Amino acid sequence: MKRKILKYLLWFLAKITLWRYHPLVIAVTGSTGKSSTKEAIYYALKNDFKIERSISNLNTEIGLP
Repeated sequence: MKRKILKYLLWFLAKITLWRYHPLVIAVTGSTGKSSTKEAIYYALKNDFKIERSISNLNTEIGLP
């Protein structure tokens, strides 16, 4: 039950953040090469945009929201 509440709260906070700031989101999906692609995108855009990235791998049902 606690996990379900936590997932809902994270979803809700993510929704409010997206509504408030309207960020441009780049999502990388697939079975291979996501970490390398994430790093390449970050280094290509970091000089021209204020950009954030996850430092570690957050591939969990809670990490994605």
